[in-house]
Amino acid sequence: MLGKIKHAFNQAAHTYDAAASAQHAAGAHLIECLPNHTYQNVLDLGCGTGHTTNALATQLHFNGLQAIDTAPSALTLARNTCKHPFVNFIEADFNEYQPTHRADLIFSNMALHWGLNLKNVLARCHQLLNENGILAFSLPLAHTFHELNGIAAKRALPEFTDVLSLLETHLKLIHLEKKQYQTSHENTLACLRAIKKNRCNRC
Repeated sequence: MLGKIKHAFNQAAHTYDAAASAQHAAGAHLIECLPNHTYQNVLDLGCGTGHTTNALATQLHFNGLQAIDTAPSALTLARNTCKHPFVNFIEADFNEYQPTHRADLIFSNMALHWGLNLKNVLARCHQLLNENGILAFSLPLAHTFHELNGIAAKRALPEFTDVLSLLETHLKLIHLEKKQYQTSHENTLACLRAIKKNRCNRC
């Protein structure tokens, strides 16, 4: 399964950003929600092409940021997009990656749902955080693309209440919200082509 996801990301890397307006908007809002202080160690899990990583590096005060993704094609674009001297892009599976230091902030925009098991992914994030560290993430929820009557949703997405329950198992909630993003297309076929470009429906 992870091999299929890596392959899909590699194929979609050069077309992803052009069709990812909702993902970019979610990432920008997530950055706005972060507490304004200096972070020693930051992890960006599932950084993709680096669009949101670059915004994070520009707006955040930090001493070191490790941006993780499994797709080498996406990482090549990310390194060209974000040239911040204290950002290190690493090819790795975030389900298994072991940083040298615990993180003050784990950031992930629209990526954690690609882990094999969201419960295990959130538990692992908790293990990688400092005692007062922050986990900030966004992910699509059940009923995403509901207008397409399921034809774009090959992989089940979590319900909001299920995510809330998983978070309360390990973490103290600081901020939680559900937002709706809309994109416009000429017709259903155009919408499906846009989804294919960023592989939101992969696996």
